[in-house]
Amino acid sequence: MFSPANSTWIGAWIEAARRHKKWTQEVLAHEVGISKSAVSHWERGQTFPSVQQLLHVVYLTGYSLEGTPLPVAWPFKSIQLSRVTALTPQQLHSLEVGLVAALNAVEAPTPPPAPADNISHTRVRNVRGR
Repeated sequence: MFSPANSTWIGAWIEAARRHKKWTQEVLAHEVGISKSAVSHWERGQTFPSVQQLLHVVYLTGYSLEGTPLPVAWPFKSIQLSRVTALTPQQLHSLEVGLVAALNAVEAPTPPPAPADNISHTRVRNVRGR
């Protein structure tokens, strides 16, 4: 989610993207799968779209986010924002699922190392004990 400090540019950008396509709020709402009032709230800065919804608007309208101030710094130096905004909604969903899985794997606590030395010593003792 975006913070209230970013509501002005988000709402203005959504309205500009919608008008670029010559769509009403109702048409954009239908295409995104939300209510007309949700689009109105976005444009007035009362509520905020999710990142996935914002990227879906980019995909649907073809209106670029390039040059638009992002709410946070783009964290991926090796991935251009334009590559992400060019993805279809299905590709965005797959990317999101993969990213969540990767983050969960990275954030998972590292298990303590197995006591491999004890196992090998036990085997040596068993072999010698024969």
